[in-house]
Amino acid sequence: MKRQTAFLIAVGTVGMLTAPNVDACVYNLNTGTANSAIGTTVTIAGTATPGTTCGSSVTLAANGPGSPQLFNKQAGADETGLGLTNDPSGDNEVTPGSFIQIDLNSVTNPMIGLSAAANSVQAGESWEIFGSNTAGTIGTTVLHGPDSSMTEVTFPNPTGFRFLDFTAVSGNVLLGALDSFDTPVTGAPEPASLAILGASLLGFGLMRRRRKS
Repeated sequence: MKRQTAFLIAVGTVGMLTAPNVDACVYNLNTGTANSAIGTTVTIAGTATPGTTCGSSVTLAANGPGSPQLFNKQAGADETGLGLTNDPSGDNEVTPGSFIQIDLNSVTNPMIGLSAAANSVQAGESWEIFGSNTAGTIGTTVLHGPDSSMTEVTFPNPTGFRFLDFTAVSGNVLLGALDSFDTPVTGAPEPASLAILGASLLGFGLMRRRRKS
């Protein structure tokens, strides 16, 4: 019985060492030349958190009156993120009636969870994210964002929308952050975990020796 118990402990420890984890994919929105238009579309590969893998990428497209381009705004403080060149105020931010469409086609398991944040959110300004399955079209409201800058909100995509559409409800704002969750991956055992495994195997060996004696 003792030998069986030790064996189960060892096997359980190995299971914990190789259990899959869901890892974040972070999309660096500071792409292209700072404080300039960067085209009507841009594809950004996901960057994994240290020690993990990330196979996802997103393609962002500018939509709205006047055929806008994406604008990489890097003006310091909370004035950083992606905007659009058709902002009537000249701030190159996203305004009501225009939106940045995020193509999730190359995101692994986009229904697991996504997170986003807006920047340059001033008093009286707000933003939303819609879900759609048609390019260039805003569909169903998925998230009403908080009225503050860089408050990242995690939300599900249970219906599996192909596109997410970031837009301003009032005022003008920037898309400040975007993350997704990649395929569950198996991480390499850490030294501390290996020590636990070694102790379990040693205990198993001692119990076996006592049984023989």
